[in-house]
Amino acid sequence: MRVTERVVGQAVIISLIGELRFQTRKVYQQALKEAKEKSPRRIVLNLEGVTYMDSAGLGLIALTSEQEKQENIVFGLACARGPVKGILELAKIHKMMLVCEKEDEALCLSSPVLTNSA
Repeated sequence: MRVTERVVGQAVIISLIGELRFQTRKVYQQALKEAKEKSPRRIVLNLEGVTYMDSAGLGLIALTSEQEKQENIVFGLACARGPVKGILELAKIHKMMLVCEKEDEALCLSSPVLTNSA
């Protein structure tokens, strides 16, 4: 899996390319660590380039969401396509975190989870 990162205002966008699965978890974890070093208020995970995600990948995303909530960082997903989008829908991940069709939506919308708990 390859990772690119860019900063937009107070947000960090992490774009993943390839497969998000157990074997690539360390690449994901390192990318997240590097993003958090920038002290963002929001982290957006762009999944447009993800071609496959297993249950471990889904678990990583869910765990990240919970960790970021505790640190008051809005965490969201954007641009999921094909089978990856289907997995996210089946898991009802939108009930845990912000899920958007487009990256720019994820940059400006409030997290429904954070909004409801305030």
